[in-house]
Amino acid sequence: MNRTPWIAGERDLKGFRPQYRKIGDLKAVLTKKVPFMAATATANAVARAGIPKALHFGTNYLEINLGNHRNNLAYSVHKLKSVSNCAHKILHYFPSKSKIAGYTLIFVSSRPVGTQVLTVLCNYFIPELSGRIKLYHSSWSKLDKEILAAGFEKEGANTVRRKTSSIKWKLDF
Repeated sequence: MNRTPWIAGERDLKGFRPQYRKIGDLKAVLTKKVPFMAATATANAVARAGIPKALHFGTNYLEINLGNHRNNLAYSVHKLKSVSNCAHKILHYFPSKSKIAGYTLIFVSSRPVGTQVLTVLCNYFIPELSGRIKLYHSSWSKLDKEILAAGFEKEGANTVRRKTSSIKWKLDF
């Protein structure tokens, strides 16, 4: 699976994924009866505008944009002003020590802060829940990342996850 950005810069389509441009060239020589579909969860507005052109969709294509809002997801971003004692500050977002509702991803800028957050959370929740709090390091091996991803998908498994780098979706943790 290709992880390169759709657009390298917002100036033109030169950064469009080369593999997809080749698909567009192939589509241009095929009959119009061959169906094509493009799906993305990561393209910005400029890229979304360029994708139909690069894939030679013409003017009568159907675009379905479901947006990022789902009733089973809650988005909340809290930027803490200071890293000192930040781990204790996030406990405010976990009102119950005996129940964790849903899944939580906590991004931190360094391993020491992440370790502090992990320790505080494990000590905060009842012992039965502390095992569901996992950490992630971007330097882990691919196998370790796959094991962590499988645990995240398994119901009742990893619920709170502390990270030192941004998450790559589609199970490339």
